[in-house]
Amino acid sequence: MPRAVCQVSLPDQSTPPEWVHLLPMGTVRGVDGRGPYVLRDQAHAAQVIAASGTGVDLPIDYDHDAILPNGRRPIAAGWIKALDARPDGIWGRVEWTTAAAAHLTAREYRYLSPVIDHTRSGDVLRLRMAGLTNTPNLSALTALASQEQLDAMDLLVPIRAALGLPDSATPDQITAAAAQSRQAAQTLTGVARALGLPDAATPDQITAATQARTSPPAASNPPDPSQYVPMSQFTALSADLAAMRQRLDTDAAGQAVTAAQAQGKVTPAMRDWALGYAAKDPQGFTAWCSAAPVLVAPGTLAPSGPAPAAPGVGDQAVTAVCSQLGLDPKALTTPATKEA
Repeated sequence: MPRAVCQVSLPDQSTPPEWVHLLPMGTVRGVDGRGPYVLRDQAHAAQVIAASGTGVDLPIDYDHDAILPNGRRPIAAGWIKALDARPDGIWGRVEWTTAAAAHLTAREYRYLSPVIDHTRSGDVLRLRMAGLTNTPNLSALTALASQEQLDAMDLLVPIRAALGLPDSATPDQITAAAAQSRQAAQTLTGVARALGLPDAATPDQITAATQARTSPPAASNPPDPSQYVPMSQFTALSADLAAMRQRLDTDAAGQAVTAAQAQGKVTPAMRDWALGYAAKDPQGFTAWCSAAPVLVAPGTLAPSGPAPAAPGVGDQAVTAVCSQLGLDPKALTTPATKEA
């Protein structure tokens, strides 16, 4: 499970305190950004105390010599003899060694750093030990702190002001606001580059460049006539292009239908329908031709000789094909003129 090292300042007094504040109630984060660490209520604090009490006094060392690979032999500065769950967190009763008491009285050490186990979400599980240190981290542990230690949090005051946040903004809110400001700055840089401005262009410069591109030309700078054509000419040209496109589509449809007739899949009676289909949906007509059956001998554009008789009851194949195509079987008997 994750383990964290926190800090709390000790009071400035002639003798070391017997009871020290080890963990605060609520949700806190270290000044260095670690955390958050959560001690929900006194019931949760009682659970932490029960998990920490192994029947052996919890040690207090110097500078976390017992857990950090600093090459020094760990020496006890004191022993936590009892733990107590109070409204403001967990407190511990400490018996200091003579040497540690002298260091504290001389203010050679001023902070106590508890070591805790916690879940990935930050819930405190157990208090392991503590260490005397001079590098404070958890500013929320200030019940016994001197005013000098409280001043460390003043570093966040100008940051909140620069981000436009209230004095009550938490470190998480400050981090989120800083991320939004960074994203906005990156967006402005992209806009500046698109306008041909340097990356460091100010918002006022970006606004001016945008207005210059979107504003109509000044009366003193009339448009260049060589760059424009009269609307009448533009309209006529557009109409010519549309007529040309329609002729091309019609020619293409005629070629497709003629090819389908040559394959025997379109009869003369179907030509008008096929021309409309091919002109409206060339791809659909091509797909239909691929799947359509051969109705007349390939290469025959029109039947020759006397008109065939109307299909009778026995002409089941012709009748079935006409039914699928939506045609009147009698239409196949209508004489048609060969195409030139």
